[in-house]
Amino acid sequence: MDQTAMLPLFPFDRPDDGPPPEYEGFRRSASLQKVRLRNGKTAWLATRYEDVRALLADNRFSSDARKEGYPQLSASRPVVASTRAVLPINYTDQPEHTRLRRALMREFTLARVQQLQPLIEGVINGLIDRMLERGAPLDLISEFGLPVPTTVILKLLGIPYGDHAFFHERANRIIATDLDPALAMQAQEELRGRMLEFIREKEKNPQVHDDIIGRLAKDQIQTGNLSYEEACSLCQSLVIAGHETTASTIALGTLSLLRNPRAFERLRNDTSLKLVGQAVEEMLRFWTIAHYIGMRVALEDVEFGGVTIKAGEGILPQIMAANHDPDVFASPGKFDIERESRYPHVAFGFGIHQCIGQQLSRMELRSVFTLLPKRIPTLRLAVPFEQLEFKHGGLAHGLRALPLTW
Repeated sequence: MDQTAMLPLFPFDRPDDGPPPEYEGFRRSASLQKVRLRNGKTAWLATRYEDVRALLADNRFSSDARKEGYPQLSASRPVVASTRAVLPINYTDQPEHTRLRRALMREFTLARVQQLQPLIEGVINGLIDRMLERGAPLDLISEFGLPVPTTVILKLLGIPYGDHAFFHERANRIIATDLDPALAMQAQEELRGRMLEFIREKEKNPQVHDDIIGRLAKDQIQTGNLSYEEACSLCQSLVIAGHETTASTIALGTLSLLRNPRAFERLRNDTSLKLVGQAVEEMLRFWTIAHYIGMRVALEDVEFGGVTIKAGEGILPQIMAANHDPDVFASPGKFDIERESRYPHVAFGFGIHQCIGQQLSRMELRSVFTLLPKRIPTLRLAVPFEQLEFKHGGLAHGLRALPLTW
């Protein structure tokens, strides 16, 4: 009998408001366990917090999606990776990764992000004004959750907001795991072509473009530090990562608060802003929107957790499982805005591939959950929870819509 066929099939179905139940059983039984992927190959699954962090920080494992044995979750993923002229930064290894990351680092330092707070709060207040003017009920995602991070990242890049639908639609096709590979490839090429147009245009007179694309053109492309394709790839990654995950956290974070009215009330009355910071971290931990980041392939034979991971074998460090490890987070299935833990969550990854825009995302989320409860204090669900439709099967978790009233 084929032993591979007996292995659990991954990815597991994710429930609407929690991690796949299989993670708990895996966590109790062994450090690492083999699973079967949908392409018939196998990979090692890690579910314990300490194991996940250790694997994500170990340079004996590669992030290069083109390498043989890299665990692919769908038919479209290897096509998207192999047809890119330049790999996205999250799929690169050292020293390439450091060079590419350094080109963007100054744009996302804590000091730089703090300077963006007035811009971010202006965007949020403007969208809340529009919501109040239109009146209830409305879909929080389309009217607020998605426009907040999309407006901010496009402003920072120097792309007109009128292009947001184009970028959003192509980005969603690229991250889908259940899409025809030809459509994913087409979306990738269209996004790359549009981004190259912006870069070429700003390169003509970069001094007048005080935005990320303009600075990349002046400081990186014209100095020979980046090629056009590399700059396109970096900007594409910012667009793809800079809107969907934060938008989903806004929606699901709001849902968590509305299902815990006492928590929503406490944020509304919070003047210290300490509680809103804790609440945001709990939203990030509890929901772990980008739940499949961090896949790796072994570059050499590695002894880990009592097993031998052979060169060319895939690794699946599951950050969703790590963020719900009861040995680190007491009662992990409970949403608690006052949660305290000895260790931070890994919703943004761990090691050198931690999300470069995490401080921007935190600033957006803290601003949203400071302003929204105070400006619309009677906010509530417009439909029963059971009628909400969650998105399944993609690289990011979320809701299709969140109807609210007040």
